[in-house]
Amino acid sequence: MVFIFKIEVNKMNQNFESNTSNKNSTAMIRGIALGVALSGGIGVALGNLVLGLSIGIPIGIVLGIFFKRKEKKE
Repeated sequence: MVFIFKIEVNKMNQNFESNTSNKNSTAMIRGIALGVALSGGIGVALGNLVLGLSIGIPIGIVLGIFFKRKEKKE
């Protein structure tokens, strides 16, 4: 299920990148989306979605910064 969601996020990223010229914002959005997706899964597993999201949004921001740095190197 996570794999399917990841494919959908990748498709959304490709569509979004083709529509926008600013790569930095796509990296941040990709990281935040990935963090929220992971945290949503963790939250459901723990039975508390709010707790999962409160953990996941900061993780998403960190992932977004990581993706932004990775795109700058390429």
